[in-house]
Amino acid sequence: PSVSSDKVTVTLNGSSNSFTIAKLSAQVRMDAVTVTYGESDPNAVYPPTITPKGGEYVEGDEVEVTISGTAGQDFYYAINSDDMGDAEEYTDPLKVTSNTTIYAWASNGNEVSEAASATFNFTAPITSVEAFYNLSKDNAVKFIRPVTVVYQNGSNLIVKDETASMLVYGSVGQAYKNGDVIEAGIRGKVGEYGGNKQFVPTSSTFATGEAGTAVVPAVKTVAELKDCAFLEYVKLEGVYFTLNSGKSYTVSDGTNTFAA
Repeated sequence: PSVSSDKVTVTLNGSSNSFTIAKLSAQVRMDAVTVTYGESDPNAVYPPTITPKGGEYVEGDEVEVTISGTAGQDFYYAINSDDMGDAEEYTDPLKVTSNTTIYAWASNGNEVSEAASATFNFTAPITSVEAFYNLSKDNAVKFIRPVTVVYQNGSNLIVKDETASMLVYGSVGQAYKNGDVIEAGIRGKVGEYGGNKQFVPTSSTFATGEAGTAVVPAVKTVAELKDCAFLEYVKLEGVYFTLNSGKSYTVSDGTNTFAA
Protein backbone atom coordinates (compact mmCIF):
# COMPACT_ATOMS: atom_id res chain seq x y z
CA PRO A 1 0.00 0.00 0.00
CA SER A 2 0.96 3.66 -0.39
CA VAL A 3 0.06 6.52 1.94
CA SER A 4 -0.52 10.09 0.78
CA SER A 5 1.76 12.84 2.08
CA ASP A 6 -1.03 14.19 4.29
CA LYS A 7 -1.49 10.67 5.74
CA VAL A 8 -5.19 10.74 4.87
CA THR A 9 -5.49 8.41 1.88
CA VAL A 10 -4.19 4.84 1.72
CA THR A 11 -4.07 3.19 -1.71
CA LEU A 12 -3.75 -0.57 -2.10
CA ASN A 13 -3.06 -1.86 -5.59
CA GLY A 14 -3.34 -5.55 -6.38
CA SER A 15 -5.64 -8.52 -5.99
CA SER A 16 -6.79 -9.48 -2.52
CA ASN A 17 -9.85 -10.89 -0.78
CA SER A 18 -9.17 -8.87 2.37
CA PHE A 19 -6.77 -6.55 4.14
CA THR A 20 -6.02 -6.05 7.82
CA ILE A 21 -4.90 -3.01 9.79
CA ALA A 22 -2.84 -4.31 12.68
CA LYS A 23 -0.45 -3.24 15.46
CA LEU A 24 -1.99 0.20 15.88
CA SER A 25 -1.07 2.68 18.58
CA ALA A 26 -4.16 4.79 17.92
CA GLN A 27 -7.66 4.54 16.47
CA VAL A 28 -8.28 4.61 12.73
CA ARG A 29 -11.49 6.12 11.41
CA MET A 30 -12.49 5.63 7.78
CA ASP A 31 -14.67 8.09 5.91
CA ALA A 32 -14.94 5.89 2.83
CA VAL A 33 -13.56 2.82 1.14
CA THR A 34 -13.42 2.90 -2.66
CA VAL A 35 -12.92 -0.33 -4.58
CA THR A 36 -11.90 -0.14 -8.26
CA TYR A 37 -12.09 -3.33 -10.31
CA GLY A 38 -9.67 -3.99 -13.15
CA GLU A 39 -9.98 -6.53 -15.91
CA SER A 40 -9.89 -10.06 -14.51
CA ASP A 41 -8.26 -13.00 -16.25
CA PRO A 42 -11.03 -15.52 -16.98
CA ASN A 43 -8.49 -18.33 -16.99
CA ALA A 44 -6.81 -17.38 -13.73
CA VAL A 45 -7.07 -19.70 -10.73
CA TYR A 46 -7.36 -17.62 -7.56
CA PRO A 47 -6.94 -18.87 -3.98
CA PRO A 48 -10.24 -20.04 -2.47
CA THR A 49 -12.00 -18.35 0.43
CA ILE A 50 -11.87 -19.98 3.87
CA THR A 51 -14.84 -19.07 6.09
CA PRO A 52 -14.43 -18.06 8.87
CA LYS A 53 -10.99 -16.59 8.27
CA GLY A 54 -9.55 -18.05 11.45
CA GLY A 55 -9.77 -16.34 14.81
CA GLU A 56 -9.72 -16.82 18.57
CA TYR A 57 -11.98 -19.36 20.27
CA VAL A 58 -12.39 -21.13 23.60
CA GLU A 59 -11.62 -24.80 24.19
CA GLY A 60 -14.88 -26.70 23.82
CA ASP A 61 -16.04 -24.66 20.82
CA GLU A 62 -16.58 -26.41 17.51
CA VAL A 63 -16.01 -24.20 14.47
CA GLU A 64 -17.50 -25.19 11.11
CA VAL A 65 -15.16 -24.15 8.31
CA THR A 66 -16.10 -23.96 4.63
CA ILE A 67 -13.95 -23.51 1.52
CA SER A 68 -15.40 -21.80 -1.54
CA GLY A 69 -14.37 -20.08 -4.75
CA THR A 70 -14.97 -19.96 -8.49
CA ALA A 71 -17.76 -22.25 -9.65
CA GLY A 72 -16.55 -25.30 -11.55
CA GLN A 73 -13.19 -25.47 -9.82
CA ASP A 74 -12.08 -28.11 -7.34
CA PHE A 75 -10.82 -27.27 -3.88
CA TYR A 76 -8.22 -28.99 -1.73
CA TYR A 77 -7.11 -28.52 1.87
CA ALA A 78 -4.40 -29.60 4.28
CA ILE A 79 -4.28 -29.33 8.05
CA ASN A 80 -1.18 -27.65 9.51
CA SER A 81 0.76 -28.09 6.28
CA ASP A 82 1.30 -25.72 3.37
CA ASP A 83 2.44 -28.61 1.15
CA MET A 84 -0.05 -29.37 -1.61
CA GLY A 85 1.25 -32.95 -1.49
CA ASP A 86 -0.50 -33.36 1.88
CA ALA A 87 -3.83 -32.03 0.61
CA GLU A 88 -7.18 -33.80 0.36
CA GLU A 89 -10.11 -32.85 -1.83
CA TYR A 90 -12.63 -30.66 -0.05
CA THR A 91 -16.19 -32.02 -0.10
CA ASP A 92 -17.87 -31.14 3.20
CA PRO A 93 -17.42 -28.44 5.88
CA LEU A 94 -14.56 -29.11 8.29
CA LYS A 95 -14.96 -29.25 12.07
CA VAL A 96 -12.19 -27.49 14.01
CA THR A 97 -11.88 -27.91 17.79
CA SER A 98 -8.19 -27.27 18.55
CA ASN A 99 -5.30 -25.05 17.46
CA THR A 100 -5.24 -25.50 13.70
CA THR A 101 -4.07 -23.80 10.52
CA ILE A 102 -6.01 -24.77 7.40
CA TYR A 103 -4.40 -24.31 3.98
CA ALA A 104 -6.59 -24.42 0.88
CA TRP A 105 -6.02 -24.46 -2.89
CA ALA A 106 -8.24 -24.17 -5.97
CA SER A 107 -7.67 -26.04 -9.22
CA ASN A 108 -9.22 -25.92 -12.69
CA GLY A 109 -7.67 -29.26 -13.63
CA ASN A 110 -4.59 -27.72 -15.22
CA GLU A 111 -3.45 -25.06 -12.78
CA VAL A 112 -3.39 -24.84 -9.02
CA SER A 113 -3.78 -21.56 -7.13
CA GLU A 114 -1.57 -20.22 -4.43
CA ALA A 115 -2.56 -21.35 -0.95
CA ALA A 116 -5.07 -19.52 1.22
CA SER A 117 -4.76 -20.07 4.95
CA ALA A 118 -6.70 -19.52 8.16
CA THR A 119 -5.45 -20.06 11.71
CA PHE A 120 -7.75 -21.00 14.58
CA ASN A 121 -6.51 -20.62 18.17
CA PHE A 122 -8.29 -22.06 21.21
CA THR A 123 -7.78 -20.77 24.76
CA ALA A 124 -8.72 -22.72 27.88
CA PRO A 125 -11.65 -21.33 29.94
CA ILE A 126 -10.47 -19.43 33.02
CA THR A 127 -11.50 -19.67 36.64
CA SER A 128 -10.41 -16.28 37.99
CA VAL A 129 -9.88 -12.63 37.11
CA GLU A 130 -6.23 -13.04 38.03
CA ALA A 131 -5.91 -15.65 35.26
CA PHE A 132 -7.39 -13.16 32.79
CA TYR A 133 -4.30 -10.96 33.14
CA ASN A 134 -2.08 -13.86 32.07
CA LEU A 135 -3.79 -14.05 28.65
CA SER A 136 -2.55 -12.28 25.53
CA LYS A 137 -4.28 -9.50 23.63
CA ASP A 138 -7.14 -10.79 21.42
CA ASN A 139 -7.31 -14.18 23.16
CA ALA A 140 -10.86 -15.47 23.48
CA VAL A 141 -12.07 -15.58 27.09
CA LYS A 142 -14.71 -17.60 28.91
CA PHE A 143 -15.19 -17.35 32.68
CA ILE A 144 -16.43 -20.57 34.28
CA ARG A 145 -16.99 -18.95 37.67
CA PRO A 146 -19.21 -15.98 38.58
CA VAL A 147 -17.97 -12.44 39.13
CA THR A 148 -19.31 -9.66 41.35
CA VAL A 149 -20.17 -6.17 40.15
CA VAL A 150 -18.33 -3.25 41.74
CA TYR A 151 -19.43 -0.37 39.51
CA GLN A 152 -21.13 0.35 36.20
CA ASN A 153 -21.33 3.56 34.21
CA GLY A 154 -22.13 3.56 30.49
CA SER A 155 -19.65 1.32 28.70
CA ASN A 156 -17.59 0.83 31.86
CA LEU A 157 -18.30 -2.17 34.08
CA ILE A 158 -15.90 -3.12 36.86
CA VAL A 159 -16.21 -6.64 38.26
CA LYS A 160 -14.16 -8.64 40.74
CA ASP A 161 -13.66 -11.99 42.37
CA GLU A 162 -11.47 -13.03 45.28
CA THR A 163 -8.31 -12.66 43.15
CA ALA A 164 -8.52 -9.28 41.35
CA SER A 165 -10.70 -6.68 39.65
CA MET A 166 -11.26 -6.22 35.91
CA LEU A 167 -12.67 -3.58 33.58
CA VAL A 168 -15.31 -4.81 31.14
CA TYR A 169 -15.43 -2.19 28.39
CA GLY A 170 -18.33 -2.22 25.94
CA SER A 171 -22.06 -2.86 25.91
CA VAL A 172 -23.18 -5.86 27.97
CA GLY A 173 -26.92 -5.33 27.43
CA GLN A 174 -27.64 -5.33 31.19
CA ALA A 175 -27.88 -2.81 34.02
CA TYR A 176 -26.08 -3.88 37.19
CA LYS A 177 -25.61 -2.44 40.66
CA ASN A 178 -22.88 -2.84 43.23
CA GLY A 179 -22.91 -6.35 44.68
CA ASP A 180 -24.79 -8.03 41.82
CA VAL A 181 -23.44 -11.44 40.91
CA ILE A 182 -23.05 -12.26 37.19
CA GLU A 183 -23.30 -15.99 36.66
CA ALA A 184 -20.51 -18.09 35.15
CA GLY A 185 -20.21 -18.23 31.39
CA ILE A 186 -19.49 -14.64 30.33
CA ARG A 187 -17.41 -14.51 27.16
CA GLY A 188 -15.39 -12.00 25.17
CA LYS A 189 -11.77 -11.32 24.36
CA VAL A 190 -8.72 -9.58 25.80
CA GLY A 191 -8.40 -5.93 24.82
CA GLU A 192 -5.83 -3.32 25.76
CA TYR A 193 -6.00 0.41 26.34
CA GLY A 194 -3.29 2.65 27.72
CA GLY A 195 -1.12 -0.37 28.42
CA ASN A 196 -3.77 -2.02 30.62
CA LYS A 197 -5.81 -5.11 29.78
CA GLN A 198 -9.58 -4.92 29.61
CA PHE A 199 -12.28 -7.44 28.85
CA VAL A 200 -14.16 -6.83 25.57
CA PRO A 201 -17.53 -8.52 26.15
CA THR A 202 -19.83 -10.70 24.07
CA SER A 203 -23.03 -9.07 25.33
CA SER A 204 -25.28 -12.09 24.70
CA THR A 205 -23.41 -14.04 27.40
CA PHE A 206 -24.23 -11.55 30.19
CA ALA A 207 -27.29 -12.55 32.21
CA THR A 208 -29.35 -10.47 34.61
CA GLY A 209 -27.47 -9.98 37.85
CA GLU A 210 -28.48 -11.70 41.06
CA ALA A 211 -28.42 -9.58 44.22
CA GLY A 212 -25.40 -10.33 46.38
CA THR A 213 -23.30 -8.71 49.06
CA ALA A 214 -22.36 -5.10 48.34
CA VAL A 215 -18.68 -4.44 47.69
CA VAL A 216 -17.39 -1.98 50.33
CA PRO A 217 -14.53 0.36 49.37
CA ALA A 218 -11.36 0.38 51.41
CA VAL A 219 -10.65 3.76 53.04
CA LYS A 220 -7.29 5.04 51.82
CA THR A 221 -5.17 8.13 52.27
CA VAL A 222 -3.76 9.92 49.22
CA ALA A 223 -0.31 8.67 50.15
CA GLU A 224 -1.55 5.06 50.12
CA LEU A 225 -3.03 5.22 46.62
CA LYS A 226 0.30 4.48 44.95
CA ASP A 227 0.34 1.04 46.59
CA CYS A 228 -3.24 0.07 45.66
CA ALA A 229 -3.92 -2.78 43.26
CA PHE A 230 -5.11 -2.03 39.72
CA LEU A 231 -8.85 -1.14 39.80
CA GLU A 232 -9.00 -1.49 43.59
CA TYR A 233 -12.23 0.04 44.96
CA VAL A 234 -11.27 2.79 47.42
CA LYS A 235 -12.76 5.65 49.39
CA LEU A 236 -11.00 8.96 50.07
CA GLU A 237 -11.92 11.40 52.83
CA GLY A 238 -10.93 15.02 53.35
CA VAL A 239 -9.53 15.57 49.85
CA TYR A 240 -10.07 17.97 46.98
CA PHE A 241 -9.67 17.67 43.20
CA THR A 242 -7.96 20.12 40.87
CA LEU A 243 -8.80 20.09 37.16
CA ASN A 244 -5.74 20.12 34.94
CA SER A 245 -5.79 20.23 31.14
CA GLY A 246 -8.15 17.90 29.27
CA LYS A 247 -9.57 15.15 31.48
CA SER A 248 -6.69 15.11 33.95
CA TYR A 249 -7.23 15.82 37.64
CA THR A 250 -5.02 15.94 40.70
CA VAL A 251 -6.37 14.74 44.05
CA SER A 252 -4.77 16.18 47.16
CA ASP A 253 -5.08 16.18 50.94
CA GLY A 254 -3.02 19.35 51.22
CA THR A 255 0.28 17.48 51.56
CA ASN A 256 0.19 14.51 49.20
CA THR A 257 -1.05 14.48 45.61
CA PHE A 258 -2.08 11.77 43.15
CA ALA A 259 -2.96 11.85 39.46
CA ALA A 260 -6.61 11.06 38.76
